[in-house]
Amino acid sequence: AIVVSDDHALWLVNQLGEYVGDTPVVFGGINNYTKAKNNRLERVAGIVEVSRAVENIKLAKTLQPDLNKLYLLADRSYTGQE
Repeated sequence: AIVVSDDHALWLVNQLGEYVGDTPVVFGGINNYTKAKNNRLERVAGIVEVSRAVENIKLAKTLQPDLNKLYLLADRSYTGQE
């Protein structure tokens, strides 16, 4: 099996679909998944990532009502900028 951990890895494996053949592909951390993201692969399964930043911030404020500051960290990579 081939394991991919984000959108970019799934894109790469999809581009190599003719070489991957019927090798199972297992993915995780895929954003806004659609069947088109793996249209060249024959055997695919995985877990889709659903980002709900606003809902999570509201939940944090509910669970920690005295929260004054909330820091969000990301790097400058392509994935970090999404």
